[in-house]
Amino acid sequence: MMMDRSGGNEYAKRCLKRSLATGNIGNSLLFAGPKGVGKALLAIEFAGDVIRCGQPPGVHDYKLSSGNHPDIHIYKPEGKIGMHSIDSMRAISSEIYLPPHESRKKVFIIDDADCMVTYSANALLKTFEEPPLDTVIILVSSRPEALLPTIRSRCRTLFFESDDSSFGDDGDVRDLVLAILFKGKSHNYPELKSSVQQIVSVLETSAKDAEEEAASLNAFYDSEDLSAVQRQSIRKEVEGAVSMKMNEKSDIIFDIIISWYRDLHLINSGVDQQYLINRDKKELFPDSVSISLERVLDIIADARLSLARSTRIEVCIENLFLTLGV
Repeated sequence: MMMDRSGGNEYAKRCLKRSLATGNIGNSLLFAGPKGVGKALLAIEFAGDVIRCGQPPGVHDYKLSSGNHPDIHIYKPEGKIGMHSIDSMRAISSEIYLPPHESRKKVFIIDDADCMVTYSANALLKTFEEPPLDTVIILVSSRPEALLPTIRSRCRTLFFESDDSSFGDDGDVRDLVLAILFKGKSHNYPELKSSVQQIVSVLETSAKDAEEEAASLNAFYDSEDLSAVQRQSIRKEVEGAVSMKMNEKSDIIFDIIISWYRDLHLINSGVDQQYLINRDKKELFPDSVSISLERVLDIIADARLSLARSTRIEVCIENLFLTLGV
């Protein structure tokens, strides 16, 4: 496995361009990094380059630009619970050994690849062990550690880092978290508790949506050709996905806090403000920072561990801010 640690998408693009030029594309790639950094878009762009490689100019451009090329297959998680269905993963296992329709190669992109139940991931393992030579598989993941190690180890991994100040659909949570950090020690305890409860309410709304859908997704574990043991195993994983959704939202809080303290340290080091993640909130930054970034990371690691041990999320987040000195 080759690992390329990128300082942004430009480095990743250069690596991929070089692999096309040398013909050393590989059969299995993993695009890993935070949500919202363009991993999936770059995967689609690269898939188009793979399709064009060695072909007459312009032959595939129309179908590629319309997103309808028959040799590019894109799989995304389904529904509010956000999991890849067993049927879609089976489709990959069967389609991947068919010849390309119009190009010399075919590309399979699995977005949010970590959102597969173990049964589905194991079904794909043989594909990664013996990939067809005319096939490129691209896994896209913001949680590569959640992938099966046996799959991850067979992929060439490109790491992406965030260079964007936007947290997408989590903008409300970001505003609430940054407001707490901005106010700092001027908070009194009742104010802090109230602010934390607002954050938790946003997270719980997301989790409730996932719970409602999980209750109705019998298709995940009612397939007739699965054994009772397999159905029970998948049922537990689907139920666990609800908790995973809540943990993912909690991770957003941790990422926002890290970004705040990262920006503070960069400002105090005299770094150009164009490199700030929260540059749209620069008016909120204090003049100095009294805690090291290493200490912030340690505190957040403890908070993650506390959540993993089933501490109530409002207690965990409240303790996190208090330990940070907010």
